[in-house]
Amino acid sequence: MRDGLERLEAALAAGTELPGRAQGIWGAGLVAWMLGDLDRAWGAGQESLSLFRGADDMAGTARSLGLLGMVEGIRNPAGARPLLEESIQLARAADDAWCLACSLGMLGYAAVFQGDFNAAAVPFEQCVSVARRAGDLQGLRMGLLGVGWVALQRGATDAAARALEEGTEIARSLGDPVWTAVALVYTGEFARIRGHSPAARVHFEEAASLARRAGAPVILAFALSFLGRCRLDDGCLTEARALFEEVVGMATVAGNRGNVALALLGLAEVAWSMGDGALADERYQEALQLARECGDKLAVAQALLGLGRFARSRSDGSRATLACHDALDTHLTVGSVRGTAETLEALAGLALDSDNPEQAARLFGAAADMRNTAGFAPLPAGHDDISRLAKHLDEAQLETLWNQGMALSPEEAVAYAQRARGLRRPARIGWKSLSRTEVQVVELAAMGLTNREIGQRLFVSPRTVQTHLAHAFAKLGVSSRRELASLVEKASATPS
Repeated sequence: MRDGLERLEAALAAGTELPGRAQGIWGAGLVAWMLGDLDRAWGAGQESLSLFRGADDMAGTARSLGLLGMVEGIRNPAGARPLLEESIQLARAADDAWCLACSLGMLGYAAVFQGDFNAAAVPFEQCVSVARRAGDLQGLRMGLLGVGWVALQRGATDAAARALEEGTEIARSLGDPVWTAVALVYTGEFARIRGHSPAARVHFEEAASLARRAGAPVILAFALSFLGRCRLDDGCLTEARALFEEVVGMATVAGNRGNVALALLGLAEVAWSMGDGALADERYQEALQLARECGDKLAVAQALLGLGRFARSRSDGSRATLACHDALDTHLTVGSVRGTAETLEALAGLALDSDNPEQAARLFGAAADMRNTAGFAPLPAGHDDISRLAKHLDEAQLETLWNQGMALSPEEAVAYAQRARGLRRPARIGWKSLSRTEVQVVELAAMGLTNREIGQRLFVSPRTVQTHLAHAFAKLGVSSRRELASLVEKASATPS
């Protein structure tokens, strides 16, 4: 594929008249994009756009804008949207079904790269509809794989299976190694989250092999990232670390910051499993910062969940609770059913740590129902928190509370977790008016932490900490940290 690109560019350099030249430059850019050469693709998109606009070629302009949107979809997903929306508008006006399907599909992928599966659903469905009517197998393949991936994340596994199967079949029939590799990653993840690790590994390895042979580094990094996750699940820590490190290098060069963030999360889990807590915390923080910078909401939620779990392992329940609740809100908003279930389970463990087994049982029941409905692998029967729960509740109590949780919808389960969190706040005079974040800040300030140290624990800036402290000072009637610490000490000594 790379040889073909170089021959095409050499022919263009020798001189070609419009409109063939503009079309050739655009085509070379499309190939460069498939090969992960994003700078080259961007340059071709800009040049062809100028030529098409100069020739008042609406269809060509739409295609060049679509190419630019495809590049931004990987490097800067938020910036892709206006380019792709203009491309869609022009493609409709020019009656260019191929371009319309492609740009709709890429609008869906731009939302996926921002970790927002709910926002991706409609563009993917429209892509499939347009491509199917036009008999456009390339667009249909792109749309079906997107529909399948979104359905999988949202827990609609039957719909995911149908779309992924058809999309994979089309990709293979077209002899397209790049999109076949994408399809294999998706079907591999379908197997992995359903508990079929050996099958998942076969898919991921084939995807990586195809992408490597095609010279497509962006897709290769994508495949290796999921293969690393699979090997981490299997306990092969050294192999997983090597894979994640390779992904960080490749994705950094390609400018794919979302993939770098996900690989850093993998490295954090490897470090934690190997007993290097300091490195794990550092990698989680790096992943969170990068995910926020590139606007990947799912990666932000996953980083927060990882930090929450890690903080709990260090007996820092305050930090763990804050991180997990932030992760819960985001997972539900973007449509990640598995992420929502995993975060409810983390909060259930924290409830158990706080001597609230009833709440823990309901949250575990809600998460179990979400896993069962989606066909995701259940928690192991011998899971530590489940075993602990059985020691706090008799069999009849546990079954009743668990079933109450299973009867909740995902939205109801999240609302229950949020209400329960509010109820755990101490009902002491002078404290009721504080927001949950103000309570956290006051407790840490009373321990002698600086604004910077509090900010690091709560994932906010020192200035934000100062604002919360000022509000808390006014509500509690104190004017200094010393008075605040004294008030906290007295409150702690006062029976509930």
